[in-house]
Amino acid sequence: MVINGIDIADLGFTLYDRVLNSNKVEVVEDWLDGDIQPTYIRQQTKFRDIKLSFLCLGNKEEDAFYRISKLTNLLKKSTIIFDDINLSFDVSLNG
Repeated sequence: MVINGIDIADLGFTLYDRVLNSNKVEVVEDWLDGDIQPTYIRQQTKFRDIKLSFLCLGNKEEDAFYRISKLTNLLKKSTIIFDDINLSFDVSLNG
């Protein structure tokens, strides 16, 4: 897995699990009195949620916290490319 051009293996991480959800499309319509069909107002695409779990192994807890901090900073606003999917995902960290 590559985040902003940096392989997570170089940071000492392994992607343990991921859950990708499809995006949500919301359509806003209004039924006016006497109409046989609704009046289309707008359509909005919501962001999709991606849940990632990483495995970080090391000898010292201090070193692990430093690497986790580095990974968190990378994920604030990034582009993720998974090894087994030929797609890129523009993401921003939430939480």
